[in-house]
Amino acid sequence: MRITAYNMVDYVKDLIVVPLSTAVMPIYMKAWFKKGPERTQEFLRHALRSYTLLAVPLIFGCTLIGKDFIHVLASEKFIDGHIIIPWVMTGLMINGALPILAAGLYIQDKTNSLVGLLAVTSLINIAANFILIPKFGIEGAAMAKMFSYLLLAVLATYLANRIVKFPIAWNALAKYVLAGIIMYIAAAVRVKSPVLELAAETGVGAAIYFAIIFVIDGGLRNKTWRVAREQLEELTQ
Repeated sequence: MRITAYNMVDYVKDLIVVPLSTAVMPIYMKAWFKKGPERTQEFLRHALRSYTLLAVPLIFGCTLIGKDFIHVLASEKFIDGHIIIPWVMTGLMINGALPILAAGLYIQDKTNSLVGLLAVTSLINIAANFILIPKFGIEGAAMAKMFSYLLLAVLATYLANRIVKFPIAWNALAKYVLAGIIMYIAAAVRVKSPVLELAAETGVGAAIYFAIIFVIDGGLRNKTWRVAREQLEELTQ
């Protein structure tokens, strides 16, 4: 019953997360060898902020539309599987940021360290399954997986920062999470048709999220206006 929920998250990962997270690696590798550490650190800082800007609404958005998505693409009997979506989606978004967070390990070709961390966190994931599944069922397995991804990201970031350290924009992340919470609450549309409800929640949710971000994130707002002015100047020349 929960397989359809996993499939939904896999669709999002394959279409959005994988291309975004893997595309940055050749860019920062080239920046490191041609432009030096400072430019690489600056790129990684912006790349992580851009990734979280999209990752946060995907987590809240998939949680919001998950039930209707499963209802439309599968059937009503699979709807109960939506309970694992927040855990699985959060875990995959954290894991998707690993190529950025662990950039130092990739740059110095210390991927053996990542293999070791993956082995340790996999064992912890198995142990957590034994603890959480008897109490929470399949949702416990999703919780354990998310925790293992989070632990892997934290440990990899700690090791990578010894080579390439760049600040994480915690203030921006807090703003994105706040916008995601507001979006989740405000975009819940209830109509008789699951298809219309899915479309309405997706459209309204995206509009609300980016409208809030545009208002509360001055850096993004200024960048948007700057790009718009540059485009306007090119058109008027």
